[in-house]
Amino acid sequence: MTGPLQIAQKTVRFYRENLSDCLLFGLLSQSISIIGLALSPLKRLLVLSENLSPEWLSEHLGQTMTIGITSVLWLIINFWLYLLIAGALARFVWKRDRNEEAHAVSSTLQTFDQGGPLLWANLLTGLIIGAAALFTSIMFFLYKTGASESGGGFIISLLLSVAMGGVVFLCLKFSLVTAVVLFEGRRGMHALNRSWFLMTGREFDAFMLFTLLFAIFLLFGMLMGVLQGGDMNTTPNPDAPSWSLLENLIGIIIAPLFPIGITQFYQTIIADQKG
Repeated sequence: MTGPLQIAQKTVRFYRENLSDCLLFGLLSQSISIIGLALSPLKRLLVLSENLSPEWLSEHLGQTMTIGITSVLWLIINFWLYLLIAGALARFVWKRDRNEEAHAVSSTLQTFDQGGPLLWANLLTGLIIGAAALFTSIMFFLYKTGASESGGGFIISLLLSVAMGGVVFLCLKFSLVTAVVLFEGRRGMHALNRSWFLMTGREFDAFMLFTLLFAIFLLFGMLMGVLQGGDMNTTPNPDAPSWSLLENLIGIIIAPLFPIGITQFYQTIIADQKG
């Protein structure tokens, strides 16, 4: 099987050869993120609750619940839109690697037909990983508050380590869910089971691939910071308008890397199985 380094190289090469389309996908993805944050109902709650207190909550309970529910729905909509863009990019990669005609717009429109199964499978994935992350948070809270000093220190530390590793492990095992939904037509738990099966024995390769892609992200961010006029040791000011603009630019350029890499990884696994 092709190693993670070769897959990362294929990812970068595909990005370079299809630069304009990849940047368009990156722009769409970053636009969803910016609009989602700007229009989030949660911002309204933060403004209202500047003087947060039990009395304030009791007086505004109905309004708080309405804003909370609306915020969750808004988050799901934004997550769905992001999945559509990531799925469209995956479809674009799939077709281009097979020398089929593919365009950013047509790939996005075709992905809308699978929008429901795509959202459902990824929500199930999020629930499973979220449960593991919640357990990790509880163990971390017990560890930091000194509960481990009461006699169960070793057990809590062990559970925390296992939980943190479990979250990473689950993220790796379910990383192919979107590709399975798009290219194999599987739905719900069947998509999760298929991703788990495909990733069996390839967890380390996936971990190394994502580490390489994340390293590219960090390197690019540092280089952009240097070009802005800083240096490698300068901490950027996130409140500065220039840094906000730079951050969005980095997001546009970097966003396509991970969907491309995951699709290339999936194609490598399928080709290896056929071989």
